[in-house]
Amino acid sequence: MKLKSVGFAVVLGLGVMAASLPSTAQAQDAATKFGRGIAGCAMGWLELPGNIYEEGTKNGWVMGATVGFGKGIGMVVVRTLVGVWDLVTFPIPAPDEYNSILKPDYPWGYFTGEGEVTVPATTAAPVR
Repeated sequence: MKLKSVGFAVVLGLGVMAASLPSTAQAQDAATKFGRGIAGCAMGWLELPGNIYEEGTKNGWVMGATVGFGKGIGMVVVRTLVGVWDLVTFPIPAPDEYNSILKPDYPWGYFTGEGEVTVPATTAAPVR
């Protein structure tokens, strides 16, 4: 049992290291896809706070707490399943030369600027 835990930790560590190498602007390869798969399987739960953050930043905290929460719950499942897909198919250059199926590429992308979060401009007059 201890050997399995050590093996899992090694594979997880290698996956996280591989995931941190190229950014989305650089070429994708099998190692990147493998790293994305490990990250998606292990860190898919980051979709929940990521979607709350993204929706809250775009449309306010009420939408973040409600719509973002709902989207996050659903995307946890999707991110994890896509992670499994990336792990199983990492040697195959699909889809489209190892590119990611989801955006952001990694679950932590919402917090590192890779997500689609844009802060709306305020229309209120400045306080004087």
